[in-house]
Amino acid sequence: MLTAALLCGTGAATEPVGDDELVQVRRKGIETVYLRPGADFRPYAKLMIEQAPIAFHPEWFRELNASVKAPRERIRPEEADLILADMHKAFNEAFPVALFAMGVVGVQTAAPDVVQLRPRVEDLFVSVPTVDMRNFFNMRRAETAGRAVLVLEIRDSTSGMVLARIRDKREAPQGYERMFATREGNIREFRLLFKNWAELVAWELHDLQRRSPLPETLKPGKKLPD
Repeated sequence: MLTAALLCGTGAATEPVGDDELVQVRRKGIETVYLRPGADFRPYAKLMIEQAPIAFHPEWFRELNASVKAPRERIRPEEADLILADMHKAFNEAFPVALFAMGVVGVQTAAPDVVQLRPRVEDLFVSVPTVDMRNFFNMRRAETAGRAVLVLEIRDSTSGMVLARIRDKREAPQGYERMFATREGNIREFRLLFKNWAELVAWELHDLQRRSPLPETLKPGKKLPD
């Protein structure tokens, strides 16, 4: 099992492989998983993580501003930049810390026993607090903090070969009865989402080690054989 401290680092710079080189399989608790037939996860005792780029959903800015009438309630570009910075900081803190808690050893240098995680967060849709928090009637109601998609590649750190790719779309969990969106509440609940993703990835790595080497022939859309 991968065990101990985790640091952010970089590995072999290679372009993403096409999904035709991987096979989509069914994995419990994850929306979409692609695996490389014959991949062997047993040699990897440590891992390194790249900083995760984060991008809003393409329609986020337009949809939020279209939903309000008063110009003062619309989201300005500088406010969007602040929200994105909040999410970037939350992910790059919460995700590694949660992996630490799962007993993962982290390094910054590529080696034959190091697997590289290359995460990114896409289609980020954040519930936005009112511009004027003093005006109760302008506050935005929100049932959740928002939603996002994690796309994560698992690579051999020395060759850059993609061993697996994960895609998982989720809502930020509702930690309490929400009525109004706040900056602090959004950060807190997205951190919970990022923590959940880290735990999911740690368990997936452990299970893939247990099942390695993977079959040379994987059946698309089917579960991995035990």
